Amino acid sequence: MAPANLSVASLVAVSVASSLLMGGCFRAMEPSPNGVGVAEPAEIVQPDVAWLDHKTMPVPREGAGVVATLGADRPASPPSDPPSDARVGPLPPLHVDSEVVAPGAVRLRETATVFAEPDASSPALGLIAAGARLAVVERVIADGCPQAWLGVAPYGYVCSTFEESATPVSAELLPHVPKGRRVPGTYGRVSKTAQIYASLDDARLGIGGHAPGTSLMVRRMRRVKAGGASFWKTRQGWIASHQIRKFSGSRWHGVPLGSGAEDALTLPLAWVLPEAMLAKVAVKETPSRGGKVLRRLSRRELVELSTGVLDHGHFELRGGGYIEKSRLAVAKRTERPDAAGVEERWLDIDVSEQTLVAYEGDTPVYVTMISSGKAGHSTPTGVFRLSRKVAERTMKSMADSKESYSVAKVPWTVYFATGYALHASYWHDGFGNKKSHGCVNLSPLDARALYAWTAPLVAPGWSEVYGHAEQPGSVVRIRSRRTPEQVTRGYAKTMLEAQAAPTVLAQR
Repeated sequence: MAPANLSVASLVAVSVASSLLMGGCFRAMEPSPNGVGVAEPAEIVQPDVAWLDHKTMPVPREGAGVVATLGADRPASPPSDPPSDARVGPLPPLHVDSEVVAPGAVRLRETATVFAEPDASSPALGLIAAGARLAVVERVIADGCPQAWLGVAPYGYVCSTFEESATPVSAELLPHVPKGRRVPGTYGRVSKTAQIYASLDDARLGIGGHAPGTSLMVRRMRRVKAGGASFWKTRQGWIASHQIRKFSGSRWHGVPLGSGAEDALTLPLAWVLPEAMLAKVAVKETPSRGGKVLRRLSRRELVELSTGVLDHGHFELRGGGYIEKSRLAVAKRTERPDAAGVEERWLDIDVSEQTLVAYEGDTPVYVTMISSGKAGHSTPTGVFRLSRKVAERTMKSMADSKESYSVAKVPWTVYFATGYALHASYWHDGFGNKKSHGCVNLSPLDARALYAWTAPLVAPGWSEVYGHAEQPGSVVRIRSRRTPEQVTRGYAKTMLEAQAAPTVLAQR
């Protein structure tokens, strides 16, 4: 719970001002309706999401749905007296002093902003996508909505055109991923020599086309064969299929950590990263360049380290033998930052090692490799809180960027500062290496899992959700060997200062 003396207006202002000190790896396209950004406070309970087991984060599965059970099957609220630094409050009753009409289930005909109360001036919690089927807890007749305000499960109110629905409510988190797939759609990189046409007839005849003008990645809306050729229909126009390099998303994903089993993985550990993709890395008998080679390991083989301490530029393996540090992406256990609560979920990202560890309090539960900013596009370091989640976001290069690009429908985007986010990267498989324009690239399987696991938590049908004082986003610490001392930024800093204020006053 946020301290009572924490002003929401100042919290949001400090968050924005702090993040604007940085540049950004992209500028978001397709702005949200009503210009809604970081929301103001409201108490929210965690939805019962299948991948959100309290103790472990299982290995993501291709095509596995992220499912939430809401409404009548909602689990009991957290204890009424949680730890003092708990970040998620109990679900408040949906009650207002207005006329209440019968509940039910509906299908939204348009994208709708979710408000904390049946009042458009109340704090915004997120967006629910058009077509979402929702359980309605109550319907409230109040000013500002031509029809009844809908009190929706698990929380909040929407004013939207809708139709009554007899079908089950939405159960899968957005965006939808077809069974057996790793990503929501079919994507591709458009050749610089390609032509983009306004219509299929123009494409078939080869008239009136124009060049991409930027590094362009698109999502296919449909594919059509015409005149012996194949074309993709995209939001940018019609493009010949042979001019597009198709992506299907990396198969890479991280691994869960110790859950009590004897064979459970524990930190420190590392992945093998040879100089070339097909090369192998030697495990030596002694920590020296001329040491006897015991065996050789392939790219991305996982190894457990004995101590995590370097010995003549080598790490010792638990099963015996040594590997050169330069050939490993290492993940080590680290202390929880002050901004994170004792039971809170948070992320530790080491851009020097290109690794990410997910924690619950002081317990590491999941580890993977990432791709952060490459030379000239460094990822900002510091302690942040995730401020906003967006199911899909089209991204373009910053206005002052030397590299111009446009990337369609990037899934599972989670902002931690203005212009910087953790998000899926469907266009490369280079995790463990710096490749981005400053954002933290995740494999699609990892991005999907972390999108569901971190706060602010997302409910089915919601296309966006915003962090706020009562359910702030998870803490994310981004560090490197060059910046061992981390500065707490944005509303992570504001919350930390507000929590410390009563203690300071008591000591005077």
